[in-house]
This record gives sequence, structure tokens and C-alpha cells, in this order.
Amino acid sequence: MAPHPALSRTVRTWLLVGAAALAAGCGPGNDPAKLVASAKNYIVRNDGAAATIQLKNALQQAPENGEARYLLGKLLLESGDPVSAEKELRRALDYKYAPAAVVPQLAKAMLQLGQAKQLAGEFAATTLDDPAAQAALKSELGYAHIALGQFKEAGAAFAAALAAVPGDPRARVGEARLLAIDRGDLPGSMKAVEEVLAKTPGNAEALALKVELLLARNERDPAKQTLAQIIQAEPRNVQARNTLVALLIEERSYDKAQAELAAMKQVARRDLRTRYLESLLAFRQGDAAKAKEPILEVLKVAPEHLPSRLLAGAIELQLVQIGTAEDHLRRVAAAAPRASLPRLMLATAYLRQGQLGRAEDAIEPALKQEPNNPRVLQMAG
Repeated sequence: MAPHPALSRTVRTWLLVGAAALAAGCGPGNDPAKLVASAKNYIVRNDGAAATIQLKNALQQAPENGEARYLLGKLLLESGDPVSAEKELRRALDYKYAPAAVVPQLAKAMLQLGQAKQLAGEFAATTLDDPAAQAALKSELGYAHIALGQFKEAGAAFAAALAAVPGDPRARVGEARLLAIDRGDLPGSMKAVEEVLAKTPGNAEALALKVELLLARNERDPAKQTLAQIIQAEPRNVQARNTLVALLIEERSYDKAQAELAAMKQVARRDLRTRYLESLLAFRQGDAAKAKEPILEVLKVAPEHLPSRLLAGAIELQLVQIGTAEDHLRRVAAAAPRASLPRLMLATAYLRQGQLGRAEDAIEPALKQEPNNPRVLQMAG
């Protein structure tokens, strides 16, 4: 006779509870050192979820354990949660855990949070006693300077990284990025990327820049193939998934973008880039009201992230919240004075309020920088 379904569920539940209790009884108990050691074993086995549980258990017993804070912060960063990662990594520093281990990870978290200015200010003069850690920090500083439009400082940071570790791939990719952005040398940038890939095949950062360069040449299919290559090799590579979703949105392949975004959420639900893309997809589909909540969540955590601030301004313009749109767009225009798009949108906000003089003032710098840009000329007219 088959057991009653409810009884079966009860039995299964008790068996699972018993198995869990048995596993706990055979585990490291409440000893923080043993819990941390257990977490390290899980990390080696690529089981981040189990490692996270062990580290949180260890910190319940010993909140001042700097190593546990560091390991937890690193895992959180890898899982796409830079907000929580930054908090744990700063606590690791507070508890005097090795700066050579913590600082490069903290710099990476800050960069993901759009804190380029804070990163450059806080760690510009920091010297770490480990060459690999020093190279990692200087590379993060280089990318922070790029985000700030400080190309000379970025070049110096990448040079310092390469002095610490000759041939460091992240620094070499940074230099290749500078060739494209600062000098407009796309062929030279691609050559540098291929050199990195020849020495470190499958390097995700080099492949990501290769995608951008292919897109700059309007070679979309090769770009998509490269993205697929990255994702296949590293399913948790959030940046590659981010680029693919953004590309699909740009192509108006909204159904495919939605499917890829759902896959991205599976590996990085709390990543700010996921929320940004949710907002961008809704906005591009004409649903500004739906787009507003996720972008405000991003700005709450990363208020200086300029693409999010620009998107927020565009959303408020569509919702006819002109004053709020103006506030967002003024902040972007001030932080990125060489960019014409924020000024075009800001001028639009002023025109909708009948403020012709302020609209002229907003568009004037763009006219000087891009006198032949049709959109700028149309707005000025």
C-alpha cells in the first residue's frame, strides 16, 4: 500500500532534518578557526554558498575575525554583491587583516559601485608589500582614472602596475583601453588585446575589450560570438552577460534581452548591473514608470554612477517630471563636461520649462566641442 502523501512529506522532512543535524554534529561545531578552515575547503571545491554559511557562522562567534571578514567579502564580490562586499572588506581592514589581500578586493568593489573618485582619493598613495597585490591595486586605480577622464593618471597607474608585475594582463588590457579612448587608436588597441590573449588565452577582460572594439567597428556577430565564448568559459561572468543584454537592448531584440537578463539574475541577482539593465529594458520598451524603481535603487547605492544618473534623467523627462530630470542631468553634465548627450537632454528640460536662456547656456559647451554634430546643431537651432 502506498503511504499517505502527507505522511510521506512528514517522513521526508524529518529525514532531512535528521540528516542536517547529523551533518552539523559531525562538522566543525562552533570553533571559529575550524569554521574558517571548513569555509576554505568549500572555496577550494568551488562551493561558495556553503563557504558563505560557514564564514557567517564563524563571525557569529568571533565578529572581530578579520580573515573571515575578508573571505566573506571576497565571496560576496564574486557573487555580484559589491555593496555587502565593501562593508565586509572594510571591516577586515578595521580588524587589521592583511592589507595586501584586502585592499585590491576593496578597490574592485568600489569600482563596481561607481566610486571611482573615492577610490582614487583613498588609495592613490597606498603601497602594498606584495608585488601582485600592488599591481592589482594600481590596475584598479588606472580604471578609476579612466572613469574620471584622467587619462594621464590612468597611464601612470598602469605603468606602475606593470613595474610591479611585468606583463600583468589587467594592466595591459588597461593600456589597450587607453589607446582606444585617449588616442582613438582602435587598431593599436586590438593588437594589444590580441597580444594579451596570445599569452593568456581566454582572459575575460581582454575578451571583453575585444567585444567593445568589434562593436566600435560595427562587427556585431563576431562580438556576440566572443561574448558567448566568455559566458561558456565563465558562466558567472557578470560583465559579459551585462554587455550581451545591453547589446540586445540596443538592437531592440527585447525578448532575447529579457531571456538573457533572467539568466543573469540567476548568477547575480543583487548585482547593480542587473537592476540597471532592468530599468534600461523597461525604458526602451516605453514603460518609464516601471523603469524608475530599479534605477533609483542603483542610485541609492551608487549615486555617482553617471550612466544610471543619465538614465534616471531620461526616465523623468518621459514622465514629465522636469524638475527632477533637470537635477539628474545637471549632475551628469557637471561630472562629464565633454559629453554632449547630457547637455542635449538638459537643454530639452529647460526648453520644456520655457527657460530659453538656460537652454542656450546648457548647449553652448557642446557646440564648441562638437560643432558638426547634427543633434547638437538641431538643438541649438
